[in-house]
Amino acid sequence: MEYKFKVNIVGDEGVGKTSLISRFVYDVFSDKYIQTIGTNVHKKEVRVGARRVTLMLWDIMGSHEFREVLSQSYFYGASALICVADWTRQQTLESVPEWVRVAEEVVKVRLPKVLLVNKADLRDERAYTAREVAEVAKEIGARYYYFTSAKTGESVEAAFGKMATMLTKD
Repeated sequence: MEYKFKVNIVGDEGVGKTSLISRFVYDVFSDKYIQTIGTNVHKKEVRVGARRVTLMLWDIMGSHEFREVLSQSYFYGASALICVADWTRQQTLESVPEWVRVAEEVVKVRLPKVLLVNKADLRDERAYTAREVAEVAKEIGARYYYFTSAKTGESVEAAFGKMATMLTKD
């Protein structure tokens, strides 16, 4: 059986959304920061048991102004959200609920969500605790959260794989 899902990757500027997608889809990482303008769409097919699942990953620009102005066109038709925060910047975790609110206002349903706390390789620069992450995950209705590193690949496959599994549950 084949499945295809639109998954929006959301979060503030510079949290590593593009880097996480690059690690997952192409298994590459670059230290160069290139700001996403609008959105970029990447595709990866994964297997969940006997099922072939195509994830259409919408890499959404992280500016707050963009979030309000263009949300209709980018969130329409979303099947799920992968919310990303940067472990070295507190504000990025605090803004996750607002990203979720805007997306769910467009799609008119509560979407499956996974919360990723990126830059886990920078443990000495943490700006918040795992407990705070658990609280935000609960607030937004994310059943799962992962501490990821696009740089090292830590938990990236597991996080995207969990999303694919969640989307194919009957």
